[in-house]
Amino acid sequence: MSPLTSHRSSSLLAGVLTAAAAASSTARAEPIDPAFPTVVVVGIPNTPAVGERLDRERTGRSNVAIPAQLSEGLRRSIGAIGQSPVVHPDGSFTVALTSPELIRISKDGSDVGRTSLGSSPAVRAPVLLPNGSLAVLTGAPSLVFVSTTGKVTATIALPRATFGVVQPGMGMAEGVASIVATEDGAVVVAANRSVIELDASSKVRMKVSLPERLVSDLLPHHGGWLAVTEVGNVYRIDPPSEPRKIGSLGSIVPGTAALLDDRTLVGQSPPNRIVALDLKSGSLVTRVGDSIFTFFDAPPSFGVDGGAWVTTSEGFLVGYDAAGNEVALAAADRGAALLTPSFMPGPRFPHHFGGPGPMNVARVPVLVDPLGRVAFARPNGRVGVRSEKGQTTTTDRGCGTPLALVPLAKERVVLACRDGTLVFYEPPADEPAPKP
Repeated sequence: MSPLTSHRSSSLLAGVLTAAAAASSTARAEPIDPAFPTVVVVGIPNTPAVGERLDRERTGRSNVAIPAQLSEGLRRSIGAIGQSPVVHPDGSFTVALTSPELIRISKDGSDVGRTSLGSSPAVRAPVLLPNGSLAVLTGAPSLVFVSTTGKVTATIALPRATFGVVQPGMGMAEGVASIVATEDGAVVVAANRSVIELDASSKVRMKVSLPERLVSDLLPHHGGWLAVTEVGNVYRIDPPSEPRKIGSLGSIVPGTAALLDDRTLVGQSPPNRIVALDLKSGSLVTRVGDSIFTFFDAPPSFGVDGGAWVTTSEGFLVGYDAAGNEVALAAADRGAALLTPSFMPGPRFPHHFGGPGPMNVARVPVLVDPLGRVAFARPNGRVGVRSEKGQTTTTDRGCGTPLALVPLAKERVVLACRDGTLVFYEPPADEPAPKP
């Protein structure tokens, strides 16, 4: 069994260890009695969204079914939202606002509590740690650990000279920030060329300098990490060895790298190609090339079969199989319907060139579930789902500033919007439940 399959299917393991340090309310560790047992939880939290792009491999893949049709169940506002929600095992979820604050929402949509992050907001979505607590990378720059009760247990300052941090896809002036949880409760943070692994006691477990600046989140692989740099080179980080180049994705859009399986790393090549690197042989192949569409709206998401799904600047939802063949095309916007083959015979061509692309506008990656259903949100407020049978249904009552579509539980998703709106969706009352 590969490491990816192993950690996805494994349940959380709890072990009782004697500890020499514990997290404190500052970056300093307070001494404790060595005879006092501390419960340490290890593994991957069993939730539909442990971080941005849902899993640590950033596939955009949900581990629970999404509704085949969306019916709005609740709508509320919480204040301007800065980052994608992360989901806790109890069905509640946490959102980082544009202010230096986290808000936790229960599964029924009510407030659980708010947490102040200090002087600077989160620059990436929080990541969920094995014990249910959170780690947050802020623009201070600092790393903030937050307990399951919403209390800040540690704030660790990061060197500003090496950790000037911004979000992927929003420009490269200061480099792309990355935060990823380990399976034993520590966090790996990276920006520019610096990579550091820290736990809540501020203990540095790894410190690495890359030859080039980082361009996407670090990805776990064989007990180490994969880093993609601004020139597309892929390095393996496995201390105490120095980072080792294992291949190249070529030119790549920041923030788009994802790990499909044990040996396949994919990324988006500007503006409308998908390339894949074989991590064993180092060979690069183009999975989707010379797309007729002007831009992919956001990084592709991938189904369990390895196929890719994207929405495009022309308003289409497009699916490709693992070989790169187009296997599905649906109008995600009314305007796009005029360009589908039923309305326009012959080859399809984009109706405009230029316009917003992945580098200068952040749009919503689609959400793919184990049944093959695909949910999407368009900038104009249209939200929809393509069912496993190929039927696409939409609603115009989303929002005009979509940020993320996140699964909360089986047949339940939430749309988070930059203006602070949360929209909860469930199946229509007469929709049959999906077969297991």
